[in-house]
Amino acid sequence: MRIAEIALIAALAFAPAAFADETPSAMLEKGIFQQETAGDLDAAIKVYKQIVDEANANRRFVAEAQFRIGECYQKQGKKAEAEAAFRQVIASYSDQADLVAKAHKELGEAEPARAPKIVSTSPAAFATDVSPALDKITVTFDQKMKDGSWSWTGSGDTFPKVEKPHYDAAKMTCTLPCKLQPGKVYWVGINAPSFKNFRSAEGVPAPWYIILFATQSADGKPTPIPADLLEQARPVNAQSVILSADDKERKAAESLAAEGWQLWFQRKLPEAEAKFGEAVKLDPANVKAWNGMGWAQMNQGKTLNARESFEKCVALDPKAAAAMNGLGWIANGEGKTDEAMGWWKKAIEASPNTTAALSGLASTSMELKQYDQAAQYYQMWLKAEPDNADAKLGLDKAKTAAQSIKAATQAVEHWLAALDAGKYADCWEQSAAAIRKTVPKANLEAALKTALQPFGKVVSRKLLTADYETSLPGAPNGEYVIMQYQTDFESKKGAIETITPTNEADGQWRVSGYYVK
Repeated sequence: MRIAEIALIAALAFAPAAFADETPSAMLEKGIFQQETAGDLDAAIKVYKQIVDEANANRRFVAEAQFRIGECYQKQGKKAEAEAAFRQVIASYSDQADLVAKAHKELGEAEPARAPKIVSTSPAAFATDVSPALDKITVTFDQKMKDGSWSWTGSGDTFPKVEKPHYDAAKMTCTLPCKLQPGKVYWVGINAPSFKNFRSAEGVPAPWYIILFATQSADGKPTPIPADLLEQARPVNAQSVILSADDKERKAAESLAAEGWQLWFQRKLPEAEAKFGEAVKLDPANVKAWNGMGWAQMNQGKTLNARESFEKCVALDPKAAAAMNGLGWIANGEGKTDEAMGWWKKAIEASPNTTAALSGLASTSMELKQYDQAAQYYQMWLKAEPDNADAKLGLDKAKTAAQSIKAATQAVEHWLAALDAGKYADCWEQSAAAIRKTVPKANLEAALKTALQPFGKVVSRKLLTADYETSLPGAPNGEYVIMQYQTDFESKKGAIETITPTNEADGQWRVSGYYVK
């Protein structure tokens, strides 16, 4: 399966709101119609609850649906239910400041001082091509901050040489003068669990955020950020989403993202990338736009750009399965099998029906000769797509290979038991028909005795590999398993025994080759 086809599967599995039959945005409009035009509050509540229960829905839509549930209950005179709905908005959607403020107002409460949120940083987190000539790091908040108070955190080789920070006149942007070196990775924290001096004017600390970035090398090339540092920083930043869009900008960004997905489906990839780019400029926290940007770039072969887009998407939403799937295919294309498998596993943990990730896990497991594992992934794939021909064929192959290895192993164990006991005549009896036809029993007995007697008795034997094959050089097509054991004999440690059983016409597995080194 080509990457372009995989991308299509991913996008279909995680179709943007504008293209699903009953998307959260469309359902929200339906609920508002029932609430405000038709006046059917029960019907509106039912629709809003469906949105709240949709795990992959945009948080903005879910939060508004939760708030409107409270409004509906309030109009019905159900005070307890209304209060519970409004408090749920406050507890679960603190990132939706305007709705939280409205919920406090409906409850007759003064809104508590709000924690500062980050509007932007320079450089951006996870950037890999920052100019080493950059002489300042900045963070801009969404409200006035306490002057002369900050916690730029970090230490050791990953923290740059810096001078005293300062705020701008509005006390919303803090600048950290610095000196960077080419080809280096830097970790600069905004606050930390033990250092919280970035505070609002009311004294509320800003959440911990990490500007993890790398400067260009001396020849101008991006510098990769180590995976372990990314794994540490992403979860931290995911709890402190950078917000820079107001309601109007967010809605415009949603519209641009929808246009981008339309262009993507039409395979107008440069145009789609441009639309997604416009969307993230308006709303840097738009997860769908970053995901779409990644796929548009990846399908054009811009893997470095795609990786950055997907990473931003995952930083904003740690459950962005489609983006994690994309990162898996990028790693797979670079020959980084373990990294690819890791991303795909995270994708299906976030969303078990991520079929493109399941496809990658299944096919890669087959390549690694891990047939039982491959069968499990093919079964998961078929659960999500019961009629998928590739999944059905793959499952049949995986099961055949796994069952063949099991049967072949049993036959080989019997053969080896005879070999270890010195019953070479029994080895001949248990060998494949081609062996028995071409090698007389006495000759095989003599050959095995001559080859193995100097080694002494077997001390231990461990199966290393068992590879299922349907063709071998110089042999007719059929079913074979190439098995390798690491064996310690009394007089020879660390020998490698290679045994090749074959499935014969009567359905029995018999040894067709034996070699010891």
